[in-house]
Amino acid sequence: MSPRPADLEELVLAQIHTLAEIAAVAGASIGHCKPHGALYNTSAKDPEQSDAVARACAAFRPGPPVLGLPGSAWPAVAAGHGPVSYTPLTLPTSDGV
Repeated sequence: MSPRPADLEELVLAQIHTLAEIAAVAGASIGHCKPHGALYNTSAKDPEQSDAVARACAAFRPGPPVLGLPGSAWPAVAAGHGPVSYTPLTLPTSDGV
């Protein structure tokens, strides 16, 4: 079951604010946003979900890039949210490349 985009945006924004508060206590700040777990995978395929996440990131504050799966819906969606940039998340292979 997928949440409605407005509900997802609200939930993600609340999570970002909570994380920002925890980081501030530790003297740190948020440098990027990355959907976690199932949301990472579903938002890569579902433009409505990636749009909701991008809106939440933009509402938090302009600047931090959203990390996303290369070849996903993210590049096009992030381009539509001026202050939100997309950075493809690439992981090293087993040979370290």
